[in-house]
Amino acid sequence: MHKHKSSININKIANDRVRILFDTALLNEDNRDYAAYCISEMRKISSHHRIKLSRSVKDRFCRKCNSLLVPGETAEVRILKKGKEILYKCNRCGTKKHIITDIKQ
Repeated sequence: MHKHKSSININKIANDRVRILFDTALLNEDNRDYAAYCISEMRKISSHHRIKLSRSVKDRFCRKCNSLLVPGETAEVRILKKGKEILYKCNRCGTKKHIITDIKQ
């Protein structure tokens, strides 16, 4: 089945909007409330339109409070298991996020 032309246009607009909101959040990381608002809106749009966020985007914000995870400012960073795992702890809400790296030694 082919998608309707209008649904393709809507998905393109939603993809563009998600990218713009994430870039805006990165540019305004000093204004933490506005950056969290941009991340929140980005997540709402991506969820509503079923847009998968890339791993590099998902790893940059807290899933609980939507704040950007900036090492040393809004997040504490720990390297675990000889560099195979990174632990981010959000300074705003305390949520921990484990990221597995692909580095092979």
